[in-house]
Amino acid sequence: MLIYVQVINQVVMLVVLPIAIATTSVLMFLLVAVIDEVSYPLINRFCIR
Repeated sequence: MLIYVQVINQVVMLVVLPIAIATTSVLMFLLVAVIDEVSYPLINRFCIR
């Protein structure tokens, strides 16, 4: 990671880094909110309690 940070221009990093953080946060929200809600009935259906 440090090699890429040193090679890439600082202006490019100021543009890329917030986009990467926003994309990661959106994907984590989808993982927690959407995929968990969809898979919860399937887990209850197929798991033996």
